[in-house]
Amino acid sequence: MSGILTSFSPGYSEARRRFREAAAALSWQLESLPIAASGPDGTELTIDIACSQQQPPDKVLVVSSGVHGVEGFFGSAVQTALLEHWAAHNRAAPQIRCLFLHAVNPWGFAWRRRFDENNVDRNRNFLLPGEEFAGGQYEFMGPMGPMGPMGPMGPMGPIRPVSHKLRLNAAGRAMAVGRSVGSGESQGLHKQQYQQQG
Repeated sequence: MSGILTSFSPGYSEARRRFREAAAALSWQLESLPIAASGPDGTELTIDIACSQQQPPDKVLVVSSGVHGVEGFFGSAVQTALLEHWAAHNRAAPQIRCLFLHAVNPWGFAWRRRFDENNVDRNRNFLLPGEEFAGGQYEFMGPMGPMGPMGPMGPMGPIRPVSHKLRLNAAGRAMAVGRSVGSGESQGLHKQQYQQQG
């Protein structure tokens, strides 16, 4: 087996090429799903899917990489090392069907960002079919949420912005893009502080 360290690639394009070559060497079915954005060098960005064909489909091992784009370097290296190892050992893949999802967030991988091209954290912000958006991830965190009174950005938290005006401005910007950053109670507390200090 080539060592896991030799499986790391310097960027998205090289990681994608190596992943696809390793899957093709095992005669796995390959599919690419392009996204409507390009990489820093103008390259097409895709989510690549590789699936083994010899095993029955009643059990499937799913291995994904790059949900948080920048983490794709590690996930891609693991996937590529596994594929290369199985190819070097006479196709000694597991006796179950394998489905590898390479670069679930190709934009974040290519641009070295956690979020995708729409500024969405694909590991935190998603809806299942039939679900409706019911608020941001911090709404239910109350006083311990990031903007809550005891949260890191709250008045008793360890991070002290220059002023409460800056904190409110950041909260307003976050809400403007559809993300709520605190419960109604903690937002009310910040508004009162802003009015008292403003």
